[in-house]
Amino acid sequence: MSPPRFNGQAARRRRLELGLSVEEVAGRIGKSPYSVYKHERENVRPQPHALRELLEIYGMEIGDLVPEYADARYGRS
Repeated sequence: MSPPRFNGQAARRRRLELGLSVEEVAGRIGKSPYSVYKHERENVRPQPHALRELLEIYGMEIGDLVPEYADARYGRS
């Protein structure tokens, strides 16, 4: 079973909507700007603590960034 996918495009879109730079987000989650770029551009899923921070910063739910979790929450497969 493959790990859940990360929706990097949704993360980038929300970051831009909030007017945040990659550097600002990186500083807030304790990662390098390169890591944030990898999350957004290559759909590399952040570590759990960084994912929680991103959700808080962006005001999003887990299913907004990790679609499989939304599917399971609502009984979809």
